[in-house]
Amino acid sequence: GNTQRSGYSIPFTFKEFGKRVVVEAEINGRKAPLMMDTGNTAAGIAFTSLPQAERYGIIIPGDATDSVQGGVSGWGRVKVFYVNRVKVGPIDRAHVKVSVNMNTSESGDDPLLGHEFFDGWQYNIDMKENKIYLLRR
Repeated sequence: GNTQRSGYSIPFTFKEFGKRVVVEAEINGRKAPLMMDTGNTAAGIAFTSLPQAERYGIIIPGDATDSVQGGVSGWGRVKVFYVNRVKVGPIDRAHVKVSVNMNTSESGDDPLLGHEFFDGWQYNIDMKENKIYLLRR
């Protein structure tokens, strides 16, 4: 039988090192690989360093909030603010909360795409097909 998958699917790249699922996103119209964060991130997108955020075309606004955030790599001072638009597959959001860690220098990893971004969507990661199946809740 031919079972039709319901919903949408987006491809991802699997990085063996650190077992990372990386999706192609767009931040303010600019292509950006983001790493799915299965942990609990305080923001829609977390940039691990200022140089990284700048590479993604992110300029920290003067009215960004100062905050402290703990993560796998320890505690750090972060700037929290919103970007106009982030798109991943069928999910297209305006006014997405992002954070930039100001304590770390360049890191090799991609920025983290947090749970908050998938609000209202159910996702299922298919490791064999290298696809993420999305279903509107």
